[in-house]
Amino acid sequence: MSKLAPLLRMLVVLCLVPLLAMPVAAKKRSSKKKKDTRQWVVLDGRKTRVVWNDGDSFRVIRGPHKEMRARLAGYNTLESYGPVHFWGPMHGYDLYDNAKQGTELAKSRVWECSTKEGGGGYGRTLVECPKLREEMIRQGVAHVFAVVGNGDPKLIEIQLEA
Repeated sequence: MSKLAPLLRMLVVLCLVPLLAMPVAAKKRSSKKKKDTRQWVVLDGRKTRVVWNDGDSFRVIRGPHKEMRARLAGYNTLESYGPVHFWGPMHGYDLYDNAKQGTELAKSRVWECSTKEGGGGYGRTLVECPKLREEMIRQGVAHVFAVVGNGDPKLIEIQLEA
């Protein structure tokens, strides 16, 4: 048995070394493919770093508008902080998935936006992002929203098609 012990130790070492190296190799591969998760809008002509709360609101985290909280004009999305919405037979998680889709769409591109007169409620600045608003409605993850008067007829037509 004593003659086999060195061979067994060698066999164990030869088997363990590649196994120990595998997580490191996998980590290196995944870091090369890491997606850029930074979120941006062009706000009043300036590329601005933001964090999207959901599909119709964001917070500025860098630049001259740092800490500004924005509410986007002309549409509404579901809240994405949890399964808080229920409608007919739909479970809260069904609608939560819809809310998350809206947030992901907002994060998917750099949108052209501009600040507007008036507030967005809850201490937020009202911001308009026309192409994002149209795309949200077209994808069926938002609905037309107007505080005063009727919503934009073009957007209502897009909503009906969605």
